[in-house]
Amino acid sequence: MSTRAYSKDLREKVIKSIESGKTQVEASKVFSLNISTVNRWYKRYRKEGHCDARKNLGAKSRIDNALLEQHISNNPNIRLKDLAVEFGMAVSSMHYCLKRLGYSYKKKRSPMWNLVKKGVLNI
Repeated sequence: MSTRAYSKDLREKVIKSIESGKTQVEASKVFSLNISTVNRWYKRYRKEGHCDARKNLGAKSRIDNALLEQHISNNPNIRLKDLAVEFGMAVSSMHYCLKRLGYSYKKKRSPMWNLVKKGVLNI
């Protein structure tokens, strides 16, 4: 199942066929579209003058990014769990917010024996 919008060209062809005298049912059968889709496009064309696809804006963030960055700069050693509790979010959601802002967890360096490649003599 595709979630991409239909092309503008297809939308314009459907509208032109309806304007030329075909019914919405006939246009939906010719272009193999659902009747509700054709109806929605034509209704929008009559109301707004175009049948372009609407922009998908996505979900709004629950927290202000500037406030989060300021809080992190004031508390550089804060744990992810504590940060999520303070902002009233799930830990996984806070992780994605931090990842989107460019923060990452930096691991400690490995011990020397993990850094040495196999087959290389140690000094």
